[in-house]
Amino acid sequence: RRGKKRAIIAIARMMLTAVYHMLQTGEVFNPCDFYRVDMPVELRIKQKEKALRQAAKLLIAHGVVSPEHISLFV
Repeated sequence: RRGKKRAIIAIARMMLTAVYHMLQTGEVFNPCDFYRVDMPVELRIKQKEKALRQAAKLLIAHGVVSPEHISLFV
């Protein structure tokens, strides 16, 4: 294991490298790209399930569908 100070320096170096390359290429930072690349499969599945539950609640709240119909899918 590395020490706390070394870990901070390593993360700062990675961030500066990313900023340097963004400035060199003119590319805009998009956090969504990075977020999905390093996400474990289990977490991705949980997030999809959570998004489905939230969408179902929204549809019920707006009266688009009844709770009985949603229970079939979620």
